[in-house]
Amino acid sequence: MKVVKITWFLMFLLLLPSLVAVNEAFDSFIETAQEITGTLGIQESPLATLVRVALICLVAFLLTELLSHVGLSKKTAGIISTVLAIISIIVLPSSLLIGIASAYATLFSFILMGFPIAVLFYVCYVIIPGTSTVSHVIRMILVLIALILEGMFLVWLS
Repeated sequence: MKVVKITWFLMFLLLLPSLVAVNEAFDSFIETAQEITGTLGIQESPLATLVRVALICLVAFLLTELLSHVGLSKKTAGIISTVLAIISIIVLPSSLLIGIASAYATLFSFILMGFPIAVLFYVCYVIIPGTSTVSHVIRMILVLIALILEGMFLVWLS
């Protein structure tokens, strides 16, 4: 049950940037979050606001799970963890939040780019057994496809 909750929460955090695609919902969400942070005297970019909200959700979730394992009820743990998350994340500077976002984006872009290549190499050397000429030709074609994909990713990065 805990794995399901964590999986759904991580999917929420991974899909949170997809709000950018829905302009109206994203704009109203960011405007509301910026009004809230603006009342605290924090003027920042929409990216920093989005990262701030995502980090508040992440820290609140982790603290809720931790405090519920300590022995507090879910309601009490949720209230305490939300307050602690807001207090701890609200004081982070915008430059640090943008650094966290760029590191997160870089990590996941390399993972998403490297996954198809890793799958192709796995197929080449684990799933296709044998030393016949046909298996060597199939491996050569799959390695060529992996190299083309890697070249496309490198061109895309530059």
